[in-house]
Amino acid sequence: MLRILLIVLLVVIGIFLLLFLSFFMNYKMRFGKRVNGENEPHQEDFPDLLYEKGKVRSSAAELATYLYHKRNSRTDKLLVFAHGVGVTHRSYLYEICHLVSKGYQVLAFDYTACGESGGKSMIGFPQWIVDLENVLVSVERDERFKDADIQLVGHSFGAYAVTAVMNNKHERVSAVTALSGINSGREFFTMFDNIILKFIFGFYNFCNTVYENKVFGKIGEYTAVGGIERSGVRALIYHSKDDRTAPWKVSISAKEKQIKNKNAVFRTIDGHGHMVTRVRGKKGRLDVEVMADICDFLENKEKNK
Repeated sequence: MLRILLIVLLVVIGIFLLLFLSFFMNYKMRFGKRVNGENEPHQEDFPDLLYEKGKVRSSAAELATYLYHKRNSRTDKLLVFAHGVGVTHRSYLYEICHLVSKGYQVLAFDYTACGESGGKSMIGFPQWIVDLENVLVSVERDERFKDADIQLVGHSFGAYAVTAVMNNKHERVSAVTALSGINSGREFFTMFDNIILKFIFGFYNFCNTVYENKVFGKIGEYTAVGGIERSGVRALIYHSKDDRTAPWKVSISAKEKQIKNKNAVFRTIDGHGHMVTRVRGKKGRLDVEVMADICDFLENKEKNK
């Protein structure tokens, strides 16, 4: 009997060790690499788009920044644009070009280990918040933007970042637009209903929590909902029901009833997948209505629908 119990115990320990190793392999596959964006659009594809390159030091690397504008761009409003995972900011040049055409200055940047930014590894979910925090601190100290109204726009993990970073104090940020965002990286592991997958990814979530608490400290605990609630900031939250990359279950929009911030506006659409600003199946074609709605929000003209 004792021998059987010992065998069972060893098997259980072995399973947990395998799951532990599997988590770190999975995490390394997702974040332990660089993203160079070889097949993305280039600035040269947008001849009317002017930009100035810059640099911002973050915790793990020097980040490449890009201030996009047109001649005689307005200087009273600055949009800070945060890209998603697996791409660089150049994946959003269509959106950026549209916003610039409306007269805005758009400050985009590449996260750690993305595009022209330094770093060998993207490190983890909260690094998006860390990098954005450092960019915002730089912007708030920059004399060029001393009188500018600052607004944040982010997609996917960038949407998670622009909302979660508001857990910190950024009084000059007047509004955030979150497109297809998740509430937190940790909830990403809780999207499964299958009991076996639920157990496996529940353990992954435990490992993820331990790892991120060690690497990122309190920032690892930040959520999009927490940032929206704590700051009281104006927020526009967009999500498509058929989004498979950031499934509804782990989205910011799924938390709408938990958000008491009366300045938060939610837009739930369908048929757009993960790219709510694009016409599905039409490369680079923007959804005119969605972009107009976003621009109305940026100008504080939005109406609840």
